Amino acid sequence: AVVIDQTVASPSVSLLCDTGRSQSDKISTVGNLNIGLIETDALVEYSTDGSTWSSTFTAQEGANTVQVRQTDKANNTSTPTVFSFTVDTGKPVPTVSITAIGGDDAVGPADAANPQTTITGAALGASEGDLVQIAVNGHTFSGTVNAVGSYNISIDTADLVADSDKTLEVLLNASDAAGNQASTSASRSYSVDTSAPQVQSIALDKTLLKAGDSATATIRFSEKVIAFDVGDLVADNASLSNLATADDGLTWTATLVAHSSIEDTSNLVQLSATYTDIAGNVGTAGTSGNYSLDTKAPTATIKLADEALQAGETTTLTITFSEKVQDFGNADVTVQNGTLGTLVSTDGIVWTGTYTPNVNLEDTTNVITLANTYSDLIGNAGAVGTSGNYSVDTKAPSAVVTLQDAQGAPMTSLTAGQSAQLTITFSEAVKDFSNADVTAPNGTLSTLASTDGGTTWTATFTPNANVEVAANSISVNPGAYSDLAGNTGSAAASGNYAVDTQGPTASITLSDNALTAGESAQVTIVFSEKVTGFGNTDVAVENGTLSTLATTDGGKTWVGSFTPTAGTADASNVMSVANSYTDVAGNQGASTSSANYAIDLKAPTASIALSDNALKAGESATVTITFSEKVKDFSNADITAPNGALSTFTASTDGLIWTATFTPATDTEAASNTLSLGTAYTDEAGNAGTVATASYAVDTQAPSFTVKLDDASNSGALSDRLTRIDMPTISGTGSKDDVIQVTMPGTGEVLSTTVAADGSWSVTPTIAMTSGSVSIIATDPAGNTSAAQTLPLVIDKTVGTSTVAL
Repeated sequence: AVVIDQTVASPSVSLLCDTGRSQSDKISTVGNLNIGLIETDALVEYSTDGSTWSSTFTAQEGANTVQVRQTDKANNTSTPTVFSFTVDTGKPVPTVSITAIGGDDAVGPADAANPQTTITGAALGASEGDLVQIAVNGHTFSGTVNAVGSYNISIDTADLVADSDKTLEVLLNASDAAGNQASTSASRSYSVDTSAPQVQSIALDKTLLKAGDSATATIRFSEKVIAFDVGDLVADNASLSNLATADDGLTWTATLVAHSSIEDTSNLVQLSATYTDIAGNVGTAGTSGNYSLDTKAPTATIKLADEALQAGETTTLTITFSEKVQDFGNADVTVQNGTLGTLVSTDGIVWTGTYTPNVNLEDTTNVITLANTYSDLIGNAGAVGTSGNYSVDTKAPSAVVTLQDAQGAPMTSLTAGQSAQLTITFSEAVKDFSNADVTAPNGTLSTLASTDGGTTWTATFTPNANVEVAANSISVNPGAYSDLAGNTGSAAASGNYAVDTQGPTASITLSDNALTAGESAQVTIVFSEKVTGFGNTDVAVENGTLSTLATTDGGKTWVGSFTPTAGTADASNVMSVANSYTDVAGNQGASTSSANYAIDLKAPTASIALSDNALKAGESATVTITFSEKVKDFSNADITAPNGALSTFTASTDGLIWTATFTPATDTEAASNTLSLGTAYTDEAGNAGTVATASYAVDTQAPSFTVKLDDASNSGALSDRLTRIDMPTISGTGSKDDVIQVTMPGTGEVLSTTVAADGSWSVTPTIAMTSGSVSIIATDPAGNTSAAQTLPLVIDKTVGTSTVAL
């Protein structure tokens, strides 16, 4: 039988031994292959590039890719099977480290209290799950490398404490993915301290302190300490500060300052058990030796046996201290308003002296003061002290006498209708005082009264009528009164006051009672007596001004110059003096008025009108001047009229209206002209006249223009005025807004146009014209018309027929 075999299966390929951690990662230390699905007697071949095939294959270190095929006996060749794998025979190079044990490589009491201590570190070049072993105190503790390349293993704290050399060892057994293995180790030393620190001594360099003293406290420990501050110390009746160490914590110093006002012989510095050594062991408490404090300043009480002293009296001063004092004497004591005899003491605690008040003195507020310049026997500076208040009255009463108005201002003169408040102010309260003890010349006093117990007495002083006496004084009689202590009072008198109850009068005269242009008058005001508070503000003048009034006789006669107001015309005027002035004593004056005076200072005015304000050739205008009043000395010489001539002015019968004829100059163009009236004329009182004006325009100049046959209508030569166009355009130049009128030959058609802004004009006939002269005239906006111009034109619309002959 014949066997037809056309297929063969692809072989299966795998590693004969996958030595790594994973049986599927195709990473191994050996590269032997396991080939499956091979037919009997088939040829197995290998290729690494797909083109070269061999019956054997040897793997290389690193990554390998091989193709495997088989050829059966029927010569069928399978599809190659592709297989990739890695051969790795190199050993890993691991490193291991140990993190500081307990964070500081020091096992303290807090650390020792924990049954377990966690040891951590880094395991580099190792794989997750690799074995880590820790050896300490003869015991081994195991763990594995985690996913981030570190380890975390708990050990017995007791082994850490008990280990003889205080060195911990770590062994790392590392492997790679192919199963290659290597090991490494590390060690770390640490310390163990579980003994509490001790206070060896607390010593002060002073055992007795007074006010202002300080002492240095020195604290010595058995070992260096931490967590120690001034809050761990308590000093009896004192404060501690500036705690510091110069040897890293073994010896400490602090400044002790005693509290003030303390007197205590038994004091200690105490150290609390709140500090630790470097390992964290809590220290023991400690106490210093005893020290004494005396910072209490001596004090004193100061007492006078008599605290109300009068003339001729003395009293004993007693100063009692809280303890014996030294360096004390009269220099330490200040007395007011008196003298102190030498202070003496038999026990150093109680001191006495005699106080004598000064004479001629009155003071209800006095104290004796003790300075802090003395000290107790230990040297504490004493406290200042003050006695109770005492009064001294060795002075006779006196008085001040014043006269005042209702506002409290002093009064030195009284006039009719006035009164003054009399105030008698004594230096102290008095007794046995009344109106009988007071003399008040040229007036009367109301009953004297006091509302403050007899120190201040008041009454109303009213001057007698019709009196004029310059020298007066109210007096208090001496010896008539006394103070409450019985001291006899002295005499007193007010300042001088004048009594004048007669009021002044006045008369007013003017040197000229009819004032015209350029005139002034002297004003004389004569008073019945000298006055004060008088000036121009007291005088009212009508229609004029008054110069500053002046007096040369001390205020009785006053003279000024009156100048009437320009432009005023008033026949009735008076000048008056108000009653706002007074005589020298202050009596109000009487008002008065002058006799009547007349004023005429008003200048004449005028208005000018022209019957025509826009004059052109051939026109004239009537000029009318109307005055406010009758004038004199007026003529054509007072008038200025440019660009024209005026006829002689003639006046109306009342002399108020004057007229003349204005004729403009020929061939003149002036848009702005002013007819002016000067000031040479006057009214009949002699007041100079005012100017007046009127405006007008003159335009007597005929317009000018040019004309030609427009180039566009000239079919021949430009200069021959010959054209075949029978409705040709006529153009030219002129002045803007002038009107050009053109009359065409033959038809008589009249055309008008206005000169444009650029000075050009043109017209075109609407009717065919014939040869002839075009007539043109111009009229300006003022109405002036030019002379006519002509423009001869030839219209030729035919041409002859040519003849040809032999």
